[in-house]
Parts: sequence; C-alpha cells; structure tokens
Amino acid sequence: MDYLLSLKKMILEGFDVNCQLPGGFTPIYLCCYHNSIKCLEYLIGRGADVNSRNIEGRSSPVYICAKLGRETCLDLLLQAGASPDIPIGFELETPLWIASSFGHLNICKKLVERGSDINSTVNIYNNTPLAVSSYYGHYSIAKYLLEKGSDPNLRGAFGITPLDFACSNGKWDCMELLLKSGSLVSHQDTSSKEESPFKILIDRNDLTGLKILFKFGGVRDIHTELKYSTIFKCSYEVSNFLFNWSPVYQDFWSTSNHRFQKRELRRAVETAFPILYLRKELPKELILKILENLKGVDFL
Repeated sequence: MDYLLSLKKMILEGFDVNCQLPGGFTPIYLCCYHNSIKCLEYLIGRGADVNSRNIEGRSSPVYICAKLGRETCLDLLLQAGASPDIPIGFELETPLWIASSFGHLNICKKLVERGSDINSTVNIYNNTPLAVSSYYGHYSIAKYLLEKGSDPNLRGAFGITPLDFACSNGKWDCMELLLKSGSLVSHQDTSSKEESPFKILIDRNDLTGLKILFKFGGVRDIHTELKYSTIFKCSYEVSNFLFNWSPVYQDFWSTSNHRFQKRELRRAVETAFPILYLRKELPKELILKILENLKGVDFL
C-alpha cells in the first residue's frame, strides 16, 4: 500500500495535519513511530507541528525517535526546528534521558549537538542522562557524556550519584569509567540515611565492584561507612577481601563500641572467624584483639 499517496489524498480532501487521532497521537508522531520517512517529510512540508504531543502530553515526535532510535526521522525533526529538550509525561523525561536509557548513542550525539542539556535533572527522580546510562551499563554513552562535560558527581533524588547507579546494577565497566573521570569514591556527608558506593556494593556482596572501588581509594571514612552498612551479612569472600585489604577494617572489628555491631560481631566470631583462622587467613593476634573488645558485653 502506498501510504504517502493515501496521505496526500487525505490532506487534499481537508485532513488536518495536526489532528489528534485515536489514542491521542498526531500523524507526525505516527510517522516517527513507524519510521515512515517519506510521509514525515511530506507532513513537515505541509506545516505539521514538530513539537506536538499526544493529548496527555506523554510523548512527542522527538521523544519517540529518541526511544526507538529513529535517527533519520530525528534529523528531519531537528532540521525543521523541533526542540531537543522538551520534558515528556508525568516523569518529565527529556529525549536525551530516554535515549541514554535505551542505549542509542547516535541519537544522544544528535541531541547534544542540537543543544540538549547533558546535566538536566528535570525528571521526577532528578537523575541525569549520565546516571541512567550508567545504571543500564551503556558504556559508550556514559563515556560520550563525560567527554562532553557531564558532571559525574551530580546527585539525583535521595543523594544518588551516577557511580551509585552503576554500583547498584553491577555495571563494572561504567564504575571504572566514572572513577577515572573523577567520581567521588565516598560522599562528602556520609550518614545512616544516605547510600554510598561502598554500602551498595556491600549490600550486593559484589566482590568485583569492591575491588574496583578500592583500586581508586576505597572510602573516605571507613569507620562511618562500616557503621551504617550491612557488613556483618556479607559473604566470606567479601569479608576476606576486606580483612586482607586494610588494617583500618581490622581495627574497626577490634575496637567497635556500637551495641548492634558487637552483637553481630559475636556471631561472626562464632561462625566465620574459626574458618578464617583454620585456613590461616585471619591472624591469631587479631582474633585475640577482637575477643578482648567483646569482654563483658551483654549481647542480648
């Protein structure tokens, strides 16, 4: 079927190029959705609104091109004056944000070249395109955004950074990229209510991620980080790595004054420590130091 011919006939008969069709979508939107380039060119030439949205405002031609990777359609829209940065829907996602989420590098480049804000946090989660690309492991997009000046330490909702996102989803290549680009290994204000790369990796029992993190310095304040993490629930492999990594970590176990920590520490002494000692992976002196710290403590 010749859709272009049918479209021309409809318009000659008085069809409104900007009408809302069933579902609330405009003809120009449907051309982008179905990648109908010739029909799109014709509609643009007939004055179709390149920034039109559906009735609920949840999508636009540029947005759907960014989501589905319609490069040629996006070029036509941008050349016709479409805005590269209009937030869409309840979530207020920008085209660059959604392209970063779905991994469309060329779309991201086209939008940035047209002035899209690489540090935009207008969406309801206040997350940048760099944050979402890091979460999904789109390394090439994260690298491109960083090269274009994206801030690796810009926080979103709840203080979450791009590095936190990469850690939370096990995207190790993005983790290393962000750390090389200046991401802070620890937040400046570590508290019990705030996540950090270290806490996230401990919660995930992510040994590979911890090795990458400690390769770039570990943590700013390990005593505070350990105090508010689920360190006592981590795997044998993770515990062993941390013991071997840092005297500071060993000192934490042997000098902790926090009641909860001491209670959990006793469980560790009764279970994991004998195994570590028998395998000669935990010094006897450290065990004695920890036991000394536990003297007279009520664990109930």
